[in-house]
Amino acid sequence: MTSRKYCNSIIIHEEIVSFTCLIYLLLTKGEMHGLENQTTSDPDMVLRIMEYDGAEYRAQLLKDGQKERYPVVTLVLYFGFDRRWTYSSELRKRLQIPDGFKKYVSDYQINLFEIAYLTDEQLDMFESDFRIVADYFVQMRKNGEY
Repeated sequence: MTSRKYCNSIIIHEEIVSFTCLIYLLLTKGEMHGLENQTTSDPDMVLRIMEYDGAEYRAQLLKDGQKERYPVVTLVLYFGFDRRWTYSSELRKRLQIPDGFKKYVSDYQINLFEIAYLTDEQLDMFESDFRIVADYFVQMRKNGEY
């Protein structure tokens, strides 16, 4: 199940980036941002996220009088600490594509963040209470206890 929530910071390519202003800007125009929380690795996650994002884009198409289109951003926060995410985050790697068809199959990639595998430096960059949550999972991975 996807929960649509406001974020004040996110992780992008192993860097913590303040996202409050951008999220606020986008939310004022009615965009949807998804947070999918996972504790286990799911081989079909890329398909599920495509479905959620596609439903949001469809809602934009069906909204009367709306001419502008806005991005849908969904983040998958993986909290598993006993093993890393084991499945691909790319659609093409999930599908069995016959030879010669790959160039015709559009790829889709999910924004996957493995919270328990953040570095201490990354944890220290959080300014919200999420730092406590993330630290819990990092400590469980490293020490087996908090």
